[in-house]
Amino acid sequence: MQFTEVLDHFFIEYRTSGHHHSRAGWVQLDCPLCGKGSHKFHLGYNIKGGYCNCWKCGKVALSSVFYSILGKARYGEAKELLGKVDVVQSPSIRFKGNGGVLKRPVNTGKLLKQHIKYLKARGFTKEQAQLWELKGIPVSIGFSWRVYIPIFYKGVEISYTTRAISNKATLRYRAAEESNEVYPHKKVLFGEQFVRDAVIITEGPFDAMSIGPGAVAVCGTSYSLEQVKEMVKFPTRVVCFDSEDTAQERAKNLTDTLSLYKGDTYNVTLDAKDAGSASKGEIEALRDTFLEYNN
Repeated sequence: MQFTEVLDHFFIEYRTSGHHHSRAGWVQLDCPLCGKGSHKFHLGYNIKGGYCNCWKCGKVALSSVFYSILGKARYGEAKELLGKVDVVQSPSIRFKGNGGVLKRPVNTGKLLKQHIKYLKARGFTKEQAQLWELKGIPVSIGFSWRVYIPIFYKGVEISYTTRAISNKATLRYRAAEESNEVYPHKKVLFGEQFVRDAVIITEGPFDAMSIGPGAVAVCGTSYSLEQVKEMVKFPTRVVCFDSEDTAQERAKNLTDTLSLYKGDTYNVTLDAKDAGSASKGEIEALRDTFLEYNN
């Protein structure tokens, strides 16, 4: 049974094409938690993975979607039908020697006031922190006083990176060691779960989070062949690296590579040093030009 058949059964409106939020492999519908009846189709159901992501709410449980739409009376019927939906998990994730167990830094938990103060200083709201599922790390060997940034791939949290809340820290970002990952983070794109048609490619996660859903990060100053393969899945690709000369050299090289593939590729240089420090107006202009997710 197909997921769209369940939607048809309950007369739930959806889009698989013809809408700017549509992308192959996804079914778009209104998120009952933030946009019921809006016809903005912010909620995406991944056909292969069997999971949902909303551009505003983040990861949403499929059970919550149907319960919110149908109510208690018909949820039992929906649950029975959903159990018959064909879900083919992608075989591309290869668990490594750690048995596929994600090992977070010790004491990773809720955001504390120190983390929240740092995020607010960077212009982040509580809702944005929830969207990206950010957590806080207080005292922890090698990871003290950092923001924990989870990295998802095909609906699974496979790795993480962290950002020191002190600008005096020698190492601003520190990512998971290979032995602590389910799957290597340098083979995926941070934020890809929110991308549908157009993608804005940045270097650091805070750059991507500052731009919002539709932006991804390669998590560093370098990118891998596997990450390039992920980028070319999207028909519109926008490279938006830091504005400094060395970063722009990397941006040009990546743009040249992506231009070899079918689709449109652009290289954008911001007036600010990077997207994380760009003005609200500059970010809005970037989104208005290449993304339509707010419509």
